[in-house]
Amino acid sequence: MNTESRAEFEAFISLPPHEKEISRFPDDGSSELAGLYGPAACAGGDNEVGFVNQAAAIDPRAFHHSKIELDPTHELPFISRKALKRVKNPLPAPEHCRYCGPRWSAFIGHHEEVYNGRSYGDWPYVYLCENCGAYVGLHPFTDIPLGTMADEGLRRARKNNKQRFNLMMKASGMKRGEAYEWLAGAMGIPVVECHWAWFEIEQCEKAGKLCSERGK
Repeated sequence: MNTESRAEFEAFISLPPHEKEISRFPDDGSSELAGLYGPAACAGGDNEVGFVNQAAAIDPRAFHHSKIELDPTHELPFISRKALKRVKNPLPAPEHCRYCGPRWSAFIGHHEEVYNGRSYGDWPYVYLCENCGAYVGLHPFTDIPLGTMADEGLRRARKNNKQRFNLMMKASGMKRGEAYEWLAGAMGIPVVECHWAWFEIEQCEKAGKLCSERGK
């Protein structure tokens, strides 16, 4: 990325979310920023100008040359800049448990603490509340949460209704991206917010019902 494009990108990253949605960049694929964001991040509009939305946001640490400092209270062995670049519209790391409040911090724990001593995948870490046991996984090789912390009831709702989504996708023959675009439209939410790990129980149930009806 050249100096001009980097400065433009850093200025975009610093904007609040509502201003990111109206920041304009060419959508003809000629700019480095459009290449970084990908076609999904720029939607064609009047005068062939696209709007970069929150899907284009990338953790700015991915573009810094200085060493990424690790929180000494966490057990992550490293954080990959390349992996940070893959996560579009990252959620902030939880500072405390959403259920227990500020008295209980959310810390990075190991799969073994929530999966009965078992570990899965190459990045077996979660944000965890030591008090109630709510947790959420991390994007591989980063400290970015996959979604919001969830208690047992919300985890069950997400898992069960996502199974209905997968069945609908298979029955309809849609590709995964197409299925998420359809679901976002059916729910009336932006595609960038259509993630099971972001959903609350009511959203899970609504999405599951829509998927079941579509899959008939």
